[in-house]
Amino acid sequence: MVGLKSRLVSPTTQRRVLMGVLFTMAALVLALVGLRIEQLSYSAYLQDLKLSTTVDLIDVREGVEARIFEDMLILNEVATYIGENPDLGQQEFSRLAGRLVAPGDSILNIAAAPDLEVAMTYPVAPNAAVLGLNYRTHDGGSAPVTEAIRSGDVVLTAPVTLVQGGTGLIAHRPVYTDGPDGRELWGVVSLVIDFYAFLRGAGLIEVADTLDVLVVDDRGGELIFGDPEVAHTDHITLEFDFPDGSWTFMATTLGGWPATHPDFGRERAAMISVGLLFLGGLAYTMYLADARRMAQLRLSDAIEALDDGFAMFGPDGRLVMANASYKKIYSEVADITVPGAEFEVLAREELRRGQHSVPPEQREQWVQERVASFLAADTEHVQLHGSGRHIRVSDRRTSDGSTVGLRVDVTELDRAKESAEAANAAKTQFISLLSHELRTPLTVVLGHVRLVRHVDRMEAGRKLFEAIADPDTPRDRIAARAHEVVDTIAASMDRVEQSGDHLLYLINEMLNFAKIESGTLSVEPTPCDIYRIVGPVEEQMRLAAEEKGLSFSVDLQPGCVLADEVRARQILFNLIGNAVKFTETGGIALRVEMLAESVRFTVRDSGPGIPDAEQRKIFDAFHQVDSSAARRVGGTGLGLAISLELARAQGGDLSVESVANEGSAFILTLPRAADSAV
Repeated sequence: MVGLKSRLVSPTTQRRVLMGVLFTMAALVLALVGLRIEQLSYSAYLQDLKLSTTVDLIDVREGVEARIFEDMLILNEVATYIGENPDLGQQEFSRLAGRLVAPGDSILNIAAAPDLEVAMTYPVAPNAAVLGLNYRTHDGGSAPVTEAIRSGDVVLTAPVTLVQGGTGLIAHRPVYTDGPDGRELWGVVSLVIDFYAFLRGAGLIEVADTLDVLVVDDRGGELIFGDPEVAHTDHITLEFDFPDGSWTFMATTLGGWPATHPDFGRERAAMISVGLLFLGGLAYTMYLADARRMAQLRLSDAIEALDDGFAMFGPDGRLVMANASYKKIYSEVADITVPGAEFEVLAREELRRGQHSVPPEQREQWVQERVASFLAADTEHVQLHGSGRHIRVSDRRTSDGSTVGLRVDVTELDRAKESAEAANAAKTQFISLLSHELRTPLTVVLGHVRLVRHVDRMEAGRKLFEAIADPDTPRDRIAARAHEVVDTIAASMDRVEQSGDHLLYLINEMLNFAKIESGTLSVEPTPCDIYRIVGPVEEQMRLAAEEKGLSFSVDLQPGCVLADEVRARQILFNLIGNAVKFTETGGIALRVEMLAESVRFTVRDSGPGIPDAEQRKIFDAFHQVDSSAARRVGGTGLGLAISLELARAQGGDLSVESVANEGSAFILTLPRAADSAV
């Protein structure tokens, strides 16, 4: 059932479904491509955004690095000075620190703690609360100080709540002096930086207005600055290393990375517009392709449906296409009549395989003339094929240099033309013969009638009137003269009657043929005894044969035939009459044979016979084998045509077997009837 349904779907519907599937696939591919482009565009935008964020973060890191580096230089310079002058006092310390710290700087305090207890500070007034701070016991400062002493380098801590108030970033650096036992720990120097001033100076505060920033101390994971949630996002990460520690900078755009490109709507609208334009173009292209395909298919189907041969050759003389009728006409080379075949090659193969009736010595000339005719195009001629077919060849050149060839089988047309010409000639001959046949008996009739009208001018009549006028003529002599006149008139009337019968025969033949042509001839086959048909024919035709000195024999098998008695007898009269007319010596024989389903009547003569070429034509109307003989023996040339139609009208047939100069045999077959039916 599924296979039946698939066969019921028209090729047009299948093609349209396929085009719909292709269009849908194209739309899907276009959507996927658009989505991929959108993803790539977003990835590029996000990459640019991350790059920009990284650059901003690098700027911040460099700012932090610059600030810390500057402050570490101050811290190292103070530590170096104290290491060389361990016995300095507050006044000298202040002078040192004041020289290093610029007014308005973010440095809040520089403190010196010999033996880990703050004894000096700068500036003194704001940091008085720091004096006396012991790092060994101070909860917030002991650990960094201890780490600085252990590492021998600077240790940063931030943010730190300051003793003097506020939040700061503290850098501790151990100070060593040279003693009798080598390097000895003098204490530590601490640098306190205003945390928020430090952030502003490094650019972190400004960056936080456009980015979500997080700064973490890697040593313990302490938060330096920013939002801890940044650590849980897809963030940019930068490391900042400094002596004995490092910070990690993390950043994203405010609220995280954007989910879409800022021009997402516009780009999507543009892609949709481009996609619709592409799909519209694709649909139009598919429509044009389908229309072109349909036009080509219709043209191909139309060309293939032609009864005549059609072929197209390109400007290079190679075959482009040929329909089935063309290949059928050139059946001998159908296997090589394929696109790309050269015209000259096909022409030579046609000759080699016997497609055309051309003598061997003329074949090369034929090929050259055929190729020249093809190249000239706009030509028309008739080819005679080896099969006897007549093919009209018409080659026409197109505007692009191609050649279109039409091949029309005109065999039947030529034969019909020949038949028509022959029939016309036969009718002309028939009319001439008929005029002669009608004129001859009419002349006889009119001549004898005129003679009888003037009986007194006849010799017998003149003698009768002379005898009557002479009173001495005996009565018996007058009676004898009267009998002579009567005999003369009777002889003339016999000639008139014979001529009238002949005229009636001719007219009946023409009337019978006219009835056959119009289909109004009445034929009623019935079961009848064969002798009832043959008997009257034998009786009349025996006398005609014997008068001409011919023998006549009848060999009859008794039986029953299904026939129209009058029409069957008419056929036999015609066949035997023709045999008598055209046979000069010898004899005529009628043989009747009872076959299984038919009765065969054979009329055989010893006449001149009929040539083979004429045997198929003698049953044609108006055809006569020899018109001179017909004039000699009489007849219209319709007898055999009428006999054939009468035989077929009774369900039988009529045929001939003949050998020139030996005689002919006409065979009439009629259906056999059951003997009991008679």
